[in-house]
Amino acid sequence: MQIKLGLRNKPDPIHLYVRKKEDNGNDYCWYYYDVEKQISTPEYQPALCGYLSNLRITNKDYKGKDTPKLDIVMECDDTYIIRTGIETYFAKTFLLAIAEVQDFSKPIIVYASLGKENVVFCRICDAETKTKIKPEWNPEADWAAIIANVQFQLNQPQPQSTFEVTTPPTLLPPTSFDNQARRDALIAQSDKLIEALGWTKRRAQEYVIQTYKKSLRSELTDAELIDFVGKLQKMPLPVKR
Repeated sequence: MQIKLGLRNKPDPIHLYVRKKEDNGNDYCWYYYDVEKQISTPEYQPALCGYLSNLRITNKDYKGKDTPKLDIVMECDDTYIIRTGIETYFAKTFLLAIAEVQDFSKPIIVYASLGKENVVFCRICDAETKTKIKPEWNPEADWAAIIANVQFQLNQPQPQSTFEVTTPPTLLPPTSFDNQARRDALIAQSDKLIEALGWTKRRAQEYVIQTYKKSLRSELTDAELIDFVGKLQKMPLPVKR
């Protein structure tokens, strides 16, 4: 990858927010938001082409309450984060489609599709063949399992990928377990990550209390447990001397 030298913008990811809006008679599905200026800027291009590099749940404060958001992290000409509510049609249609992707070393096209009223759907297609992924709608899908399984696949070695990923302790895909067994597997994965980081059990417990306001990992929801494992995976490992 060629790195541009000299003056440039801050190396922050570009956030895209999902919502059906209208500007001067033109509909658009996502936009940028400047927190400091509190200004929204439309993005009229409906599609984003790149490599899916991460999928995580982020809790954001909304009117004094933690509100879970789905962050779809894409590596393109820059790092883009598509952020949407975890309960939205966009999030659910994205998860149903991404669950059918077999090879994350290949680029995909993620695009927004307008629905009725304020609904925005997500569509995915293969960037090379332009083949659309058409999953069946399933409102009862195990969303937490899909997220965990995609995270698992993204963290496997991808020799042909153009972005780097960190390989976690090897586990079977979470979708091969029932709910309790999947939770046990995620806790076991967090145990190995905690050990790799050199943390004590007390330090791990303090992190859970501080981050999720809960005393034990077993008290975390599926989404929080997946988020916890994702946070551990992103932490730098201690340097061995």
